[in-house]
Amino acid sequence: LGLLIKDLSKTRWSDRYNSIRAVLISYKEIVETLDDLSVNDKQAKSRFIAGNLLKKLKSFTFYTILLFLKNLFSSINALIIHLQKPQMDILTTIDILNDKTKLLDQLSVDNVNMDSILKVAENDLSKLNVKVDLDEEFVRIHRRTKTCASIQEYFRTIFSRILSNMNEEFKDYLTTLSEKLKWFAHLSPKFIHLFSMNDAKELQKIVPTLDDGELLFSELQLLKLKISNCIDMNEACDLMKRNNGYPQAQLVFKYLLTIPVSIATNERSFSKLKIILEQQCRMKDYFI
Repeated sequence: LGLLIKDLSKTRWSDRYNSIRAVLISYKEIVETLDDLSVNDKQAKSRFIAGNLLKKLKSFTFYTILLFLKNLFSSINALIIHLQKPQMDILTTIDILNDKTKLLDQLSVDNVNMDSILKVAENDLSKLNVKVDLDEEFVRIHRRTKTCASIQEYFRTIFSRILSNMNEEFKDYLTTLSEKLKWFAHLSPKFIHLFSMNDAKELQKIVPTLDDGELLFSELQLLKLKISNCIDMNEACDLMKRNNGYPQAQLVFKYLLTIPVSIATNERSFSKLKIILEQQCRMKDYFI
């Protein structure tokens, strides 16, 4: 058992989400086992280690941070799984990133939601017969952090920083995708109604053998209703494969599928999500 979500599981963050979830689900059993070991184990060293682990696991701060991370990973797990696919369609990725950055923006200023995590943590620990005194906890924390007026403000600061910094990473990647592929952006079912003649002319410069931007624009105007009814780009591409009467549009969608995008092998991969561990390191030992 470890207290950091590092080097304990597979490197994929979806697996680390499952590890955090497993600790929370088995929290009672883990605490009971450590309690038994700290008292009854024959080895003094084992009793000492179990006692230290037990103290950390039963701390309000540890449980609250663990609960926050579980909720955070739960909200982004589908995105992480998508980003870690060896192959993916770019426009769907842009759409998902757009939606997720908006969600994280909302969460980072949602004080009610953040405060509710403290209440859930307090209730969970109380049910497990772990004594929780928020006033005492704040006094302990306040000795080290003088700037916060309440324990709620203290945790809001931590949560907001993690959410905001993670979101900046997502936004940076979204900007990179959008700027490099902006002329393809309006091909997605969500934005096909925005596809313009200028988009078509720019795509003519990019896509090999595409020789008529105006014809491409005309074809997509005829197809835009069908494309807009597609769930995602995969379905839109399948649609284009069946529509042989639109050669220019077929060329563009075929080319789009050949653009290599593999975030799982990217050096700045979100599969690492370094910001979480960086923030954890800044929390010092008494946070963890």
